Amino acid sequence: MVEDPRVALIFLVPGANETYRVNGRARVSVDPVLRRRFAVDGKEPTTVIVVAVEQAFQHCPKALVRSDLWKAGRGDRPKGVPTLGDFAAARAPGTDSSAYDADYARRMPSELY
Repeated sequence: MVEDPRVALIFLVPGANETYRVNGRARVSVDPVLRRRFAVDGKEPTTVIVVAVEQAFQHCPKALVRSDLWKAGRGDRPKGVPTLGDFAAARAPGTDSSAYDADYARRMPSELY
């Protein structure tokens, strides 16, 4: 980040096969207000990384599905984790997120390989 602030992040949530990708520019901050927001058990980080998002999109989860990565943690979907349909609806107003998710679930098994 010191020489090149461009970053690409991929977010994995245990129990959810979807992945989410963010591209942008990052910087290190020592802002006390930001540091307080990320305190855990009363311990603030020394620094935080702030990312100015330039792109955000769902990323193909086929490798995760093929690998059964989350098999050991099978159970209900983690509460509050958005679905691909939620992301599609946020990017394209008027998209029915539930219909998108249902269609994706129907197509996924035949598109894995």
